[in-house]
Parts: sequence; structure tokens; C-alpha cells
Amino acid sequence: MTQFGFASYIITAVFYAILGLLLCTSWRGRMKGGLLLTVVLVSELWAAVGAFAGSNEYVQLKHFLALEVVRNAIWSAMIWQLLSYTKLNKEHHWKNLYVLGYLELALVTVVAELFPAFGAMLKSITLIDFRILSHVVQAIVGLFLVEQLFRNTRLELRWTIKLLCLGAGVMFLYDFVLYSESLLFGRIDPDLWDARGIVNAFVVPMVAISAARNPHWSVDIFVSRSMVYHTTALLATGVYLLLMATVGYYIREFGGSWGRVAQVVFVVISSLILLLMITSGRIRASVKVFFNQHFFTYKYDYRDEWLKLNRTLAAGESEQALREGCIKVLLNIVDSGGGALWIKQEDGKYRISAECNVVIEQMKTVDESDSLVTFLRERQWVIELPEYLQTPELYEGLTLYEWQDKVPMLWLVVPLIQQGKLYGFIALVQPQATRDINWEDHDLLKTVGQQLANYLALMDTSDALANARQFEAYNRLSAFIVHDLKNLVAQLSLVVKNAEKHKRNPEFIDDVVDTLANSVDKMNRLLGQLRKGNVIEPKVRTVNMKEILELVVKQQNKAKPKPKVVKTAENMLVSGDQDKLVSILGHLVQNAQEATQENGSVSLSLYKLDSRAIIEVTDTGCGMDSRFIRERLFRPFDTTKGNAGMGIGVFEARQLVTTYGGQMEVESEPNKGTRFTLRLPLAKQALENKRNERDVV
Repeated sequence: MTQFGFASYIITAVFYAILGLLLCTSWRGRMKGGLLLTVVLVSELWAAVGAFAGSNEYVQLKHFLALEVVRNAIWSAMIWQLLSYTKLNKEHHWKNLYVLGYLELALVTVVAELFPAFGAMLKSITLIDFRILSHVVQAIVGLFLVEQLFRNTRLELRWTIKLLCLGAGVMFLYDFVLYSESLLFGRIDPDLWDARGIVNAFVVPMVAISAARNPHWSVDIFVSRSMVYHTTALLATGVYLLLMATVGYYIREFGGSWGRVAQVVFVVISSLILLLMITSGRIRASVKVFFNQHFFTYKYDYRDEWLKLNRTLAAGESEQALREGCIKVLLNIVDSGGGALWIKQEDGKYRISAECNVVIEQMKTVDESDSLVTFLRERQWVIELPEYLQTPELYEGLTLYEWQDKVPMLWLVVPLIQQGKLYGFIALVQPQATRDINWEDHDLLKTVGQQLANYLALMDTSDALANARQFEAYNRLSAFIVHDLKNLVAQLSLVVKNAEKHKRNPEFIDDVVDTLANSVDKMNRLLGQLRKGNVIEPKVRTVNMKEILELVVKQQNKAKPKPKVVKTAENMLVSGDQDKLVSILGHLVQNAQEATQENGSVSLSLYKLDSRAIIEVTDTGCGMDSRFIRERLFRPFDTTKGNAGMGIGVFEARQLVTTYGGQMEVESEPNKGTRFTLRLPLAKQALENKRNERDVV
């Protein structure tokens, strides 16, 4: 065997080994898948033995020919098994005689190959070489089975076994030619023998594609479209370069004195043509269409399309980039040259929100009554302009003449359906290469359109939610500010109420000045918050709770019953904002005063318990029941004071105490009074002072 023959059989063995590995990892145990796996493994062994047959003392030609009989038998068994699922299975009830006769022939041939004496005896009886005749018969039987399989398979299913029949037919036909010639001339043609390995190598991809087209074989072979495209491009480039080198060589040899110059010019022009073909989008698109139509079960690799959809949408950093990304998703699917996106606005009209590779000068706004919008909303179809022009009766009620004039190169219109409603639509222009649109394109475009509609709707909802949160924050700020203004108005009302009676009292005048100065200071802070539109963060620092209680008592001393401090402690330091603490304690005291008769009492207490400052506001007023405390007390904007109250004072107090890491509790009984208890953690400075005092002692 020549080096070429050795290489050809080795290549075939490698191809079958790769296919066998794929089958071994995906076989689910069904019979047809098992026969296919056996065919591949035996063929791999056959090719490997063929590479060494006749050139190795351990591997003889007789071993190879005997193994070939087994290979042909298994191939025939697999095709026969496939035939059992066709109408031929019902027409021939004595088909088992075929199998029995074939097995007898194969067995006799194997014995004749392995034992030359037996083969010589058969040759003396039949006057011809029985072994070669047996191989011819096996090839004829294989061709017969292939023809029967293809002819008896239903027309709509032939594409699933077409490549398998083609590959097996080529293999058996080649064997028939090889052994028929050997039978006539008494020797095997060495050239045909060496080339048989390469011929069988071309059978392997046909078997792989057929297995992928027949999922009921339980062999889940996945052939990546990207791999096929790139491999084919690489192979075609290699063939082109080889032809270019061959032609260049002959130009130089037979070109005379101009041969070298002509070769250089030819190489440069050929290289330029190759680069133009590689960079041509039209050629790439045409190649994709060709492979999708002839080599794959489905036109699209849906896993790849889904990943590209997610990657494209995730790449958008801005809102406009996201909308353009939605257009690019559809462009990539059908290789369109550009497109534009229309989205429904609050006024019911559809306006252009993004453009990609096109500029739409007109039709920027489309009314809801437009026939295109009406058709998309009612039918939810993907509109194909060439189909519309050829068979307008399919698009009853649709008029696109205005769109043809105002949108150049219009090709497809994809609806964006969100929860059964037309959220928007994307118009695509003609692709770079002529492309037919079938049911699979329509389904994919419609499905992707629904996903894009959901994505865009989610983006709009997120924007609306962000705006709502901003309004909520502003409304909450306004509520707190109005509540503080109400308290200031209440203080000033007391001043006005007592002015006529105490206006000649110097001490009253001093209190009025202090009250007005305090009110002006608070109003200025509130106006600052309104100007900035957000809540000014309080200045957290260490404050003395005893001083705060004194300020609260002084602030609320103008109303009755007057509050008083019944228990206090020195150096009770906490971390917080003094103005906020005075405000919330003043509100609790004011509520206690309003709920208590003038002859009742409102008291404040301050003491330490477990590294916490305990502040209690107690009154002997009307009290509250447990249901009111549980359901209404801490609910904002719920008040029992009618138009005089805001219902956020207690809510704000608890929120502020929680912010400082404390707790607020309430105990109350109807007609017995109420106690609010605030537990605030002592400041670190206070704890350090306490430890230092213990160390000194």
C-alpha cells in the first residue's frame, strides 16, 4: 500500500472515531441508535485495519477482507432495520429469508477469507474466486437496500434519510466497481484500493447529519452552524488558494518571457478577489442561506439566537442604546440592512424611538387609526412587503402604498406584542442578499418581537417606578414639613392668644422673642429643604438628653397641663440631632397635653438602663385601646384630630428613634392614660466616661 493509501484509510478511521465518540456520549439505548453506533465503531476498526493491511506481519489482507464482510453486514442490518418502519414492512411477510440467505453468504465468505484452503476449494467448485464474488454480491445487496429505503420512505420524510442513503450508496457503488473489476481481471486495482479510504471519509459527515435529522434514533448530535460556516469558509479558501497556485504555476511555465510578470499579476488579482469575497456581506449572507436550506433541520440555531438576543440587550448602557439594540436583534436574524422602532405614546400615537442604519424623514408619527397599526393590532402578523405586493388578498384591509413611498427599501414590519396589545413595531429594510422568508422566519421574528416588547415595557415601567419614587420622596418630605409648620403655627397661636393678657409683662415679651426666633430658625431650615427638594440629613452628634428635656418643657410650657420632669439623670449622652429629638419629644408632649384635661398631668422621666437612655412621656389622659395602637397609631396620615392633625407625628418619632438604633414602645389603657417609652443607646463618649469613672474609683 502506498503512503497515500495509508493516509486515506487513517483519515477515515479518525473521522469515524470522532463520530463514534459523539454517539457514545448521546446514545439512549434504542435499537436504531445502537445499530448506528455499531456501524460507526466497526467502520472505524475496518479503516484502521485497512491502513496496515498487507504491510504488517500481524495484520494481513485476509483479516481486512473478513472484517469488511462484517462491516457490510452491519450496514445492511441497519438499513434493513430502517426499512422495517416503511410500507415495505407490510408488503413482504417472508423478508426473513433475505436475512437468512445474507447471513449464510457472509459466514461462508468470512471462513473463505480466514482459511485459504477452504477458499481454494470453493474456487475449484465455482471456477471463480468466491471471495471476490461474495463482495460483489454484498455491494449489490447494499445498493438494493439503499434504493428500497429511499423509495419506500414517505415523501415528506425523505429529507431525513437522504444523506444517509447517498453516503451508503456511494460506498456500496464504489465497492461494486472495485470488486467487479477485480473479478474480471483477476487482480485488485491498487489506485482504486488506495482511494477507497478518502471516498469512505466523505460518507462520515453524511451519516452525522442524518443522525442529527432523526431524533427518534436517540442520537443527539449537534452540529454547530458557526463551526460549519467557518470550516467551510476555511476549506473553500484553501481550495481557492490551491487552484490559484496551480494556475499561477502553469502561467509562469507556459507564459514565455512574460510568464513571471503574468504570474505576479494573476496572484495579486486573485488575492484581491479572495479578500473581496471574504469581506462581502452579501456573499456571507448567501452562504448562510444556502447552508440553512440544505444542511440543517431548522434554519436557525435557537440557542445561539437566544444568547445573541441577551448579549445585545445587555450591551446597551443607555436607554437609547437599548432601543437601538432591540432593532439590531432583528437585523442580525434576517441580515437586514437597517430598521426603525416605533413605540406607542401616551396620546395613543406611535412615534419613532430609535433608528439603526437608516434615516426616516417621514412617517415619524403614525396614528392609531393607520391601516398598518390596525392590521398589526388585530392580526399580530409579521408583514412581508414582497408577499403583500404579490398576494395582497392575504393582507385584507392593509394599505402600504404610503409606507412604500415614505420609507425607502421597506421589507418587513415586525409587531411588538405585549400582553396581547400592540406596544410598538419595528420596520426593517431590504437585506444585502436576496432572501426568502418562510414560516420559521415569521415565528422567530414574532417570538423575538414579543420578548423585545416585554423588555421595553419593563424598561418603561422601571422609569415610571423611579419617577413615582421621586414623587413619593417629595410628597413624604412635604408631609413632614407641613407637620412641622403646623407645630410652629400652634406655638405662634399660643403667643397671639396670650398677647393681650400678658403683653405688658417683660418676661412674656422675652418668651415671645425667643419663640419667634426659634420659629424663624425652623422655618428657614424648612425652606432650605423645599429649595433642594430632599430631606437634609440631620447632624448627628453627642447631645445631653437632660438639656433636651428642659428645652421640651420650656417649649410646651405655654399649654395646659404644663409638662414637668419628675425624674432625671446627669450626663445622659446619646448620639443624635438635637433639633429632631426636641421636635419628636415636643410632639409626644403636645399629644399628651391635647389628650389630657387641664387638671391632669403630663410628666417626663429620664434614666439609664443597660447602656441605654430611657425617656418616658406619661399622661393621665383618655388613653387608647390595644386595637387602635396595633392598627392605627403608627400608620402615617391616620389621625383622630380631624383637619387639625396630620397623622405623621408618632410615625416620624418612631422612624427617627429606629434610625438612631433605638426603640419606641407605648402602653395605654382607655381612661387611664398613656406612656411612651423611648430607648436610645448611650453615646460612645458617655460609655467611655462611665468606664473612666470606674477606673478612678
